[in-house]
Amino acid sequence: MPRFIKILPALLLIPLATFAKPPSVMFVYPAGGKTGSTFKAVIGALDADFANGISISGKGVSAKIISINEMPLERAQAAAKRNEAKGMKFIEAEIKISKDAETGTRDLRLTSAEGASTRYFFEVENLLEILENPPHSSIKTAQKIEKLPAAINGQIYEGDRDFYEFKLEKGKTYVFDLHARKIRPYLADAVPGWFQATMRLYGQDGISLEYVDDFQNSPDPVLIFTPEKTASYFLEIKDALYRGRDDFVYRLRAGELPFIKSIFPCGGNSKEITEVDVDGVNLPSKKLKVSKDSKDLNLKEISLSKNSISSNSVKFEFEDLPEIKAEANLQIPQEPLKIPCVINGIFKNPYDKFQFLIRAKKGEELTFEVLGSRLGYPVDSRLKLVNLKSGKQIAFNDDFDDASFGLITAQFDSRIIHKFATSGDFLLILDEAQNKGADDCVFRLKIAKPKRDLQVLLTHSNPQLPKGNFAPLGISAVKKGGWDGDIEIIAKDLPEGITAEKCVIQKKKNFAFLVLKAKETCNVKNFEPKLFAIAKFGDETREIP
Repeated sequence: MPRFIKILPALLLIPLATFAKPPSVMFVYPAGGKTGSTFKAVIGALDADFANGISISGKGVSAKIISINEMPLERAQAAAKRNEAKGMKFIEAEIKISKDAETGTRDLRLTSAEGASTRYFFEVENLLEILENPPHSSIKTAQKIEKLPAAINGQIYEGDRDFYEFKLEKGKTYVFDLHARKIRPYLADAVPGWFQATMRLYGQDGISLEYVDDFQNSPDPVLIFTPEKTASYFLEIKDALYRGRDDFVYRLRAGELPFIKSIFPCGGNSKEITEVDVDGVNLPSKKLKVSKDSKDLNLKEISLSKNSISSNSVKFEFEDLPEIKAEANLQIPQEPLKIPCVINGIFKNPYDKFQFLIRAKKGEELTFEVLGSRLGYPVDSRLKLVNLKSGKQIAFNDDFDDASFGLITAQFDSRIIHKFATSGDFLLILDEAQNKGADDCVFRLKIAKPKRDLQVLLTHSNPQLPKGNFAPLGISAVKKGGWDGDIEIIAKDLPEGITAEKCVIQKKKNFAFLVLKAKETCNVKNFEPKLFAIAKFGDETREIP
């Protein structure tokens, strides 16, 4: 029997006046489900005694609370060691997914009279769903998975190891795609700040065949395996540091799944159709045409589907600049680049180097920016700008942090913004700092005049705003292209009874608090503010969502 089913009877209600906070979701198990199914799940949450509903974004998925319970004794003792988990309740829920529900990731929130919880990612799939059935902490006790493809749901507890047995056929390519950080990106009191899952594959003789603890630029591991013989194989899942607790939840997508390793180019002009080469396994096609729809942002998630099963998604970036494909070169080019442009390339081999001739005028300012790691690829780019006449290096950058990609904890993309002191020819050199090379070391290099722009980020994706109270929301500004100035933050389409105080991010600063206030009579169950930034760029005043 799955371990989460052991739930004690519901608590007697205590007076409502003693609570003043919306609930906070700590974990959901299972953190996903199959289209056309109805099933029970457990939600671990704080401040949840008076939760009255479950909200799941998108169409075709609904949920209801069956009971609110104390934690099982053995779990309460473990959680008592963590301040964050004290007082956590186990909510038994029923989730219903319609047959025509769109697959993908949804936002799940608990609701109460005080407001909605922070979001928790919930995945909708077309795969057979399987719950772990402990004990299965060794090869001898491994849980046998009879049918693939499937989505296997589990939790890792203290010092825990989960083993699964699969019958794999010779010559077929199997994908084991584990979602852990994808479900809950950050754990506030864990080091590192997420469940760092690992996978190890053993043969029938117990000898280790493969080990993975990440994939490209993601800490979630992916294992791709083609057996040389038909036999039983055993997969071990654990935390890299042998940690474990209730919120170490995972979903393992396993089987002959379509999987994209990389695409090239990984971006294109927003006004054109881009033909893309797709590298991966079990794919329906190695070619793809990508264009920008009116609803698309500058970054688009694309995937392929085979036998009604979707592959993983990869990022594709749109730009309004001419696109160029380039190969590594050791010779200085004879012709200068036509600027502005976006250059698409791959570090296919170790020690690959790309060189470009830049012809610039005195006082001209240009931005040289690489996108690789921010698009998910294992690229550690490095840029160097050299004066050809003197042979001296005039600019260099290895890494810069882009706050608008906050989920990427280690950013390796490089950027130079340079104003030329003299006219002449200059050599731009792009290489890989770790001297790596592979088919998935894909990058985009943008060369253009600095674009004065900004991006505003909300620290909390879903504010907790109790009735009759206030909520300070952290607002971060990402100022681009060397622009700096005052930014006024306004909130639009606020529900009745909610108001916003004036908020300005001042020049030379990148952060401020926007204070929202709620009356006792307002409805704040599913409140997501629409924020806009008003800023002046020269003589132009712009409103930026």
